[in-house]
Amino acid sequence: MPPTDMHPQAASSTPKPAKAPPRPPRATQIRREPGGTRVTFGTATVTTRKPARAEVESNVEASTEALRRAGDRLARPGIRLPARKNVPLFEADPDCPGRYLRRLNGRTERGVLENGRFTVTD
Repeated sequence: MPPTDMHPQAASSTPKPAKAPPRPPRATQIRREPGGTRVTFGTATVTTRKPARAEVESNVEASTEALRRAGDRLARPGIRLPARKNVPLFEADPDCPGRYLRRLNGRTERGVLENGRFTVTD
């Protein structure tokens, strides 16, 4: 005989959804002061100092120089890949559209890609 002490709907009730995880605390207070900035997150407070004018100018000069160096390199077309043994390098054939050049172990071959494989044509 089945147990009679269970409530009839207890077996068919759906479980309650789990509570959402707690959100991280948001910045509760941001204060800009003459000497810097103070940000408070819950019980943690972070204080920064205002940088000196000379420090700002030095950082601006350093970032300008870094941007100039990067700009010189980015302005040069193409990339350089060092040749390694048994590793083919492919490039588009400048004389014949739709064909490729394969450089492998000191040899250069012209060909096409068929079904994902390089096939030598010349």
